[in-house]
Amino acid sequence: ILAVLAPLVINVLAGPQFKESVIVLRILAVAIVFFSANAVFSWQILMPFGLTSAFGKINLTAAIVNVCTMPLLAYFWGAAGAAVGVTLTEGALLILYTVLVVRARLLLLER
Repeated sequence: ILAVLAPLVINVLAGPQFKESVIVLRILAVAIVFFSANAVFSWQILMPFGLTSAFGKINLTAAIVNVCTMPLLAYFWGAAGAAVGVTLTEGALLILYTVLVVRARLLLLER
C-alpha cells in the first residue's frame, strides 16, 4: 500500500519539490516487509530457541557487507542506491534466518 501511495505520501509530508524521493520510498516499502519478517524470526524464533550465537554472526556479517557496499551504492545511484542496499540486506537476512530455522528444525515442514 505504501508503495502505491508513495507519491501522495511524499507530496503531503514533504511537498512537490521532493517528488524524486518517491522511488526511494517505494524501494524502502519492500525493506519494511523484510524487516518485519526478520523481527519475527529473530525475536520470536531464534532468540527463544537459543540461537543467539548464529544470530549474532549473521547480523555482524550483514552489517559489515552493508557498511562496505553502501558508500558505493550511494555514490553511483544516490538515495535510490542506498535504499536498494538496505532492501537487499534485509532480504539477505530473511533468507539466512530462514535457512538457519530450517536447518535447526524449528519449523515443522514435514507431515
